[in-house]
Amino acid sequence: IHELLTSANGYKVKKVTVFPGMSMNLHQHEFRSEHWSVVEGVATITLGTQERDYHKFESVFVPIGMQHKVANHTDKNVVIIEVGIGDMLTDNDMVKIYGQDNNNSGPVSDIVKLDPAFKDNLWGGTKLRTVFGKKCDYDIIAESWELSAHPDGQSRIAEGRYRGMLFNDYLRRIGKEALGWKCQALDRFPILIKFIDAKQPLSVQIHPDDEYALEVEGEYGKNEVWYILDCEPGASLYCGLKRKTTKEEIRDRIANNTITEILNEVKVKKGDVVFIKAGTIHAIGAGILICEIQQNSNSTYRLYDYDRRDKYGNLRELHLEKALDVVDVEPYVRNNNKQEILVQNDNYEMERLVQCKYFECFKYAVKDEAKIMVDDASFISVIFVSGRGSITVDSRTLEFKAGESFFVTAGKKNIIIHGESECIVTHV
Repeated sequence: IHELLTSANGYKVKKVTVFPGMSMNLHQHEFRSEHWSVVEGVATITLGTQERDYHKFESVFVPIGMQHKVANHTDKNVVIIEVGIGDMLTDNDMVKIYGQDNNNSGPVSDIVKLDPAFKDNLWGGTKLRTVFGKKCDYDIIAESWELSAHPDGQSRIAEGRYRGMLFNDYLRRIGKEALGWKCQALDRFPILIKFIDAKQPLSVQIHPDDEYALEVEGEYGKNEVWYILDCEPGASLYCGLKRKTTKEEIRDRIANNTITEILNEVKVKKGDVVFIKAGTIHAIGAGILICEIQQNSNSTYRLYDYDRRDKYGNLRELHLEKALDVVDVEPYVRNNNKQEILVQNDNYEMERLVQCKYFECFKYAVKDEAKIMVDDASFISVIFVSGRGSITVDSRTLEFKAGESFFVTAGKKNIIIHGESECIVTHV
């Protein structure tokens, strides 16, 4: 936020506030210099090829033509007093620098590690902390949104010069071309990937398709796939209806708490894959740890919630009318997920988990080394679900352990994974 404090011929004074996790675009001015004084917080300031943290009462001079930016990697606001001096003190003097790293040393990295956004829904448990070492202040970690540009919970860049930047800001920085030609016609990032720890059953719910969601919610619909990472013996979930029904029967059964009697219960085990088409009534059961790959949407219509109350003692909201608008009343037929082993050798095994209109997912079981080819069509998401090792793209190598997520830009190159591990690889 820029707040004008005073101005006169040849100078302008502003108060600049940079919120936690936010940053300015890298830019330069052709007709003015600037003097910045940090009065609150810790500002990460880039000047040309140099970047360092500036603390309260420290100052920095920005010459004419010098590329610069301010970022806030902390959890508190940064406030700077900016004094601009020159003959042109308008926004027309700002030249944004696109497609370059913060220190202007060349193109952005082809791979970045991500930190998730967390959710503490009442049905969640603690496995994301105990199994994957997720660090979060919540007592319950129900979900971690590992690859997310959704405003309800964005992941952040975990390392490098973009550390702390919201994923959507990063995507704007690298430009649409970095997402691949399949994404050029899309007006927003297409997918969202999360871990889900269901200590208790989730609500019985439905997601809308694109047509309904875009008209009513202003976002994509939600088709999704569940990969069962682990589960307790006898665990099950609901997916679709046992038989054809009517909207009237669904309404009646919700009123008398018998809706689960007509739902299709599916016993699950580690490694199972379940595709949930938009409009399908579904619910994850208790004792299941899942990796969910879905469209970039948070449109969920809750049909039934076992009369549970939130932490304030209120019954959780249901969305009956919207749910009935989009529900599929036909009996559930398990989709052909096209799950098959595509590659099997001494180094790794590659299995297709699902292929649909919106994304394609593979599981790599790496014994020693695996090579994954990237092309111009799509970016790649890599999420490790077991093991540890290193992941290399071109000349950049990052260490990984189970539960960590990486984003790789589109373009002709290879991803090299070293170390015994399993990962889920997704592209559009």
